[in-house]
Amino acid sequence: MTRALPRARLAALTIPALLLVLTTAACGPRYQRIPVFEHRNLSVMLRAEVRDGDTVPRNFSHPTTISSVRLAHVLSRLDVRMGGEENDKKRQAAFPTALLYTVGEQVALAFEEADPSQEVVVRAVRSEKRLGLFTSKYLTSFVTWMQGEDLYVHLSRVEWLVPKGEDDEIPEPWVHRRVQDFKALAAEGVILVGEQTVAVDWRNPVFRKPTHLRIGAGGKLLRRQILLEAPAEEEVVDEVPLVPADLSSDVLRALADLQDQRQRGEISETRYHQARRDLLRQASDPAGESP
Repeated sequence: MTRALPRARLAALTIPALLLVLTTAACGPRYQRIPVFEHRNLSVMLRAEVRDGDTVPRNFSHPTTISSVRLAHVLSRLDVRMGGEENDKKRQAAFPTALLYTVGEQVALAFEEADPSQEVVVRAVRSEKRLGLFTSKYLTSFVTWMQGEDLYVHLSRVEWLVPKGEDDEIPEPWVHRRVQDFKALAAEGVILVGEQTVAVDWRNPVFRKPTHLRIGAGGKLLRRQILLEAPAEEEVVDEVPLVPADLSSDVLRALADLQDQRQRGEISETRYHQARRDLLRQASDPAGESP
């Protein structure tokens, strides 16, 4: 996987493009775009509207910290009904499984870097070979932002077939432009706020596991857990130190706070286990006398 370039370097590389955006748009809004991650099949950037040389305030709750795995689980539970028909057989997952954790990781980084005027813009492309010769590309794109305690996601394109010859001009998603015929669907922890926009209570325990839906006999809607491995830095560590019986109230309170952060998805599994070990190690050896 290609690693994201440092933000300062990316910003420097995109100055000519940024100047072009700000100086050639004679009509309509102008936008500042800052890449966070660029890869052949994934683009994540921060986008802000610019007016009279200043960014337009949006009052987003940025920067913010959300576990990348929690974000991947949120995306795995977003569903759409293609064609807008009232038929469960047309219902499908909004996001391709293969890119879930990569997108979650990069969007989490984008939220940490974003300011209150910037929305996060994501374009993910899935390639599919047919007959071993021809490759079709499918675009899933969305705009996301934090507002108060909720995570908002506007789905623009879902598994949209990229026209041949337009691979280098993957279109940006925009919140107020409907370009594909589908409707987002409400679910537990997901509230519909527009035909293609949802507000997600991302702290809801339902997002602790990734799932996708499938259609069973008679059109019954079923969900199944996605059997994917999380990135290495998010893996759960099996060897968990036992909690001694003689811990102080301060340490017990710190452990409880840490567990709450874990359940809300605010820290990764790796960070949880590391912090837990540190607390227990300090409690058992407060003077630092262990070898």
